[in-house]
Amino acid sequence: MNAQPDPRVPAYLGRILDSGGNPAGTCFQLRPGLLITAHHVLESLGAVTEGDVVNVDALAGGGAPFPATVATTAPLHDLAVLKTTAPTLGASVPGAAPTDAMVAGEPVLVTGATHVEDSYTYRFLDALGSWQGATTRDDAIPLGRLEAKAVMKGMSGAPVRRKADDVVVGIVSGRYNSADDWLRNSVWVAAPRTSRPC
Repeated sequence: MNAQPDPRVPAYLGRILDSGGNPAGTCFQLRPGLLITAHHVLESLGAVTEGDVVNVDALAGGGAPFPATVATTAPLHDLAVLKTTAPTLGASVPGAAPTDAMVAGEPVLVTGATHVEDSYTYRFLDALGSWQGATTRDDAIPLGRLEAKAVMKGMSGAPVRRKADDVVVGIVSGRYNSADDWLRNSVWVAAPRTSRPC
């Protein structure tokens, strides 16, 4: 554990930890005590029922893990809300905006926990990308799409932020990997249609 938080990482970002203390995904603090992540991150830990508890720590490091309780989930939309009391993450996001308001080509940034196949470990990674638009999966689920080369495993649940003002416009739901390179570097974004992510 780092003695001091890394100042390059926003204090509102956290890691969802597995039982061994390893990162299973990323989360962010919408307001004090209210954390947002992807439903499939919790599902991978078997913690999708209201009242289930997972451990969270600051992505920036410098603090001990703390418990967070599952408050509600939306599996179809790959969203989940966790609640926690003190301690909480050190800050909250500066704002949220609907994905429908995004302009194609607008620069976005994802920062999250990461699993890199290397002999070293990396606590976080920044992935710069560009907004590509929207789609609807199975005629029911609104999604956004961005292109970014460096979105990695572990970044699920991370906020997609407009680079211009750091406002959250969606949540990383998955990266599309295709053997034939169609939709290469595409990242699916759980797409809140209002300014409230959940």
